[in-house]
Amino acid sequence: MPTSHNTSASIGSDDDPLRGLRQAYADTFPELDSTDRCLNFLMTDWVGYKHAIRAAHLIGPYGRFDPDDLAHAFHQIGHQSLSAFMFGREMKPVLYIETNSPDWVMEMLDDAAHPSELDELDFSTDLTAIGLNVPDGADPHSTCRHSDPPLPLDAYATRRNKDAHYIRAWWDA
Repeated sequence: MPTSHNTSASIGSDDDPLRGLRQAYADTFPELDSTDRCLNFLMTDWVGYKHAIRAAHLIGPYGRFDPDDLAHAFHQIGHQSLSAFMFGREMKPVLYIETNSPDWVMEMLDDAAHPSELDELDFSTDLTAIGLNVPDGADPHSTCRHSDPPLPLDAYATRRNKDAHYIRAWWDA
């Protein structure tokens, strides 16, 4: 069950790369209607370290997801091993990381942030591995209760660099 978010993390404008997270996690904001939440959501842009910390705190504690633990993991890993981040919601919090050191990043994430699922994405078998796993023609928001999703599905970020490694971390309740 979600708890209250860190009130110091906010969305400043429509140009903010974290836009959409606030609606996706509307059930963690007491001032928002929880029926606006989006259970299947990904950011539109890959972001750097500072935005990733902001995003984690915007989501706030949620089941096994702890933004302070994730920030600690990021600090232990170091900027040189972390290229970019993309948060979302696949029913529960999800984080995609672009890195040049997948084994090190996965070890540190597992030790410090304790995701329920932690995998390196395999683009040799699935060229669309980043994104919502939605069958053709299916409604990705069929389990949501919002009127409109925070972002259109075609606006989600995708793989940026064919030589980079990508990791998916997901936290259950």
